[in-house]
Amino acid sequence: MSEGERAAAEKRRSLPVTLLLITLLLALFVWRSGELGPPEVAPLDDLTLPIPVVSQTATPREGYFSPDFEAQTLEGAAVHLFDMRGKTVFLNFWAPWCEPCRAEMASIGRLAEVAPGDVGVVTIAINSERDAVERFSKKYKIGFPVIHDAAGDLRETFQVVGIPTTLLLDARGVVARRITGPRSWDDPDFMTWLSKLAASGVE
Repeated sequence: MSEGERAAAEKRRSLPVTLLLITLLLALFVWRSGELGPPEVAPLDDLTLPIPVVSQTATPREGYFSPDFEAQTLEGAAVHLFDMRGKTVFLNFWAPWCEPCRAEMASIGRLAEVAPGDVGVVTIAINSERDAVERFSKKYKIGFPVIHDAAGDLRETFQVVGIPTTLLLDARGVVARRITGPRSWDDPDFMTWLSKLAASGVE
């Protein structure tokens, strides 16, 4: 094994440990604060994105096109991200053992219930066994699409370290905001912002 291969293998081994530490810190934050705050989003009039950049090595930073993916939900429905172009997409990474993820899950459900047709809500469960994800989804009566990222491919593609991590994609598929940590996603101001983002496409 070459030095480069050894370094890559070591990086892959250290990622779950880093993820766990960040998640524990987020859990402490949620426990001490007692409630979730609203997402930090600038008014759309102030949201100026550069000309979208296409780069598989640089994505998925804000102002860059999101990577594409094809996957299946727990129910077997196909999800192709590029097919959702023209919609604003709420893309959330979580795990059933993650306390901050649990803290925000109900607000995601309420957001999904009232989101207009031009807003798509998709969540991706990472670092978990499928049975645990299915049990969690049934227990909390999750009604929005849940993808199980069994091999961790989507986690790596989207460079997810801390969870929960949420990406807000505009109608072009550009990352408008990337937020790590739990939020109150059904906050009225945020829901208005999301609807305006969907309507405008940030053009």
